[in-house]
Order: sequence, then C-alpha cells, then structure tokens
Amino acid sequence: LSIVVLYLFLLELYGKHAPATLGALIFGMSAALFNSVLSKEHGTEYFFTFSSMYFLLLGLKQHKAWILCLSSTCLGFLLWMREATLFFPVIYFGFFLLYTKKEDWTSKTITALTLPFSLLAAAALYMYLWMMITVASTASNAPLFTYASLIFSEIIVWYPFLFFLFFMLGLCYAAF
Repeated sequence: LSIVVLYLFLLELYGKHAPATLGALIFGMSAALFNSVLSKEHGTEYFFTFSSMYFLLLGLKQHKAWILCLSSTCLGFLLWMREATLFFPVIYFGFFLLYTKKEDWTSKTITALTLPFSLLAAAALYMYLWMMITVASTASNAPLFTYASLIFSEIIVWYPFLFFLFFMLGLCYAAF
C-alpha cells in the first residue's frame, strides 16, 4: 500500500506517470521496504508518511479542509508508529510553506493541518515519556533515557534515504 500511495503522491506532484511510476518502483525495490516487510522495522511508517504527504497535496489543490484534516491525522499516526519519525513534521510543514500561496493561509486551513496532529503528537509524546520513565524506574541498571540513542540513530538512518529518494525523483522528473 505504501508503494501505491507514493505513486499517487508523485503523480499528483508531478502530473506525469513516468516519474511517479519510476519513483514508486525504486522505492518498491529498496532495502528499507524489504526490511519493513520482513518485520525488522515498522512497515506502517511508510504508509502514513506517504499518505500524509499525498493528502496534504490533494487537500491544498482541492481546497478541502477535511482532506487536510485527514493528512494531519496520518501525520499524527506516524508518530505513533515510529518514534524515529519525530522530525518528519518539519518536512511536512516545510512542504506546506513552500507549496502554498498567501491566499491559502486561512484559519480553517491552519486549524485542519495542526489540530489533529497536535492532539495525536501530544498523546504520543506523553506515551513515549511515560514508557521511558517507567522502564527507567523499574529496571535497576537502566539510565533514564535508555532509548534516546536508538531514536537518534533511526533518525540518522531514515532521513538520508528520504532525501535521496526525492533527489532521484527530481532527476527523473527533469529527464522526462
């Protein structure tokens, strides 16, 4: 499903089938996707990442708040799937800032984009902190932030892949 949603996002972004198909195929053959299918990683993170971007682009093009709300909800669920995606909202809202025009900045649009994400992100942050404090307080030899190094290592691993993917898609778009 992640490959399909990535294809739809790229088709909506570029308006051409060739770069969308090529980008989805490259992602479909990537090691990160194979690892998530083999349950070494959380595979749902890709689905929610690409869904949030696709619905963001679709909602902005169609000027529909419910689609933007769905996009923001997918972004919030992304934080529930994987703590390493903590900084993906920077890319998400950066895309929003670069893609929109001044007339798109209405209170309805901003509310639809921030309210569901804020609620889900606050709940996810609370649960992560609660889990870390619980583990640290019950284990006799665990320091308070045992999982911090794992979270940062996952962030470092995941983001270069995403930037490389968009770089390759840009090259494909330029070629076609």
